[in-house]
Amino acid sequence: MRQRSIINGCIPADRCIAVQNGSPPVQNASDQRTLSRRMLGISEESFVCITTGCAHAYKRFDFVIGTAELVAKALPDSSVVFLPVGDGPAMDDLQRLVRNKNLEDTVRLLGFRSDTRKLLPAANAAMRAFR
Repeated sequence: MRQRSIINGCIPADRCIAVQNGSPPVQNASDQRTLSRRMLGISEESFVCITTGCAHAYKRFDFVIGTAELVAKALPDSSVVFLPVGDGPAMDDLQRLVRNKNLEDTVRLLGFRSDTRKLLPAANAAMRAFR
């Protein structure tokens, strides 16, 4: 992002710094997996994919829902769960999209959570989509 800001945004390099964004690694993640999944009502056998961010069009939660639809069609007997975490202006549209695609069991829009760090051990993978 720093390079992009310098090249595309014409920000002088000496005025542009990169700041790490995210959560620190979860300690004892294997111990927390069962607790996190139990809290969410997800089985131990499920493959869980999590993403976090503001539910805004540019964060592409719709892409996550589309991916969930493809996985559900390609692997109908699998137990894959997608967990988009975050709230925002697109939430109503995203909830409608999940309902219209009959993905309520596959995509769980968790909305705003103050305990996101506690949810991370439940995941097998993290997903991020950009426009």
